[in-house]
Amino acid sequence: MTNLAEDLETISHDAINYYLKREKLRPRLLWDNVKEVVEPDTNGYVGLG
Repeated sequence: MTNLAEDLETISHDAINYYLKREKLRPRLLWDNVKEVVEPDTNGYVGLG
């Protein structure tokens, strides 16, 4: 959330945290909303937790 908030200057860390806590996002819905901005990288990973 911190990195996202740093990249999106108009959205705060707290706003992102609140949104993720209250919304019930299914993996498919989440992917559909972010796939256009994900940049593949051989050294990249998705951290869990």
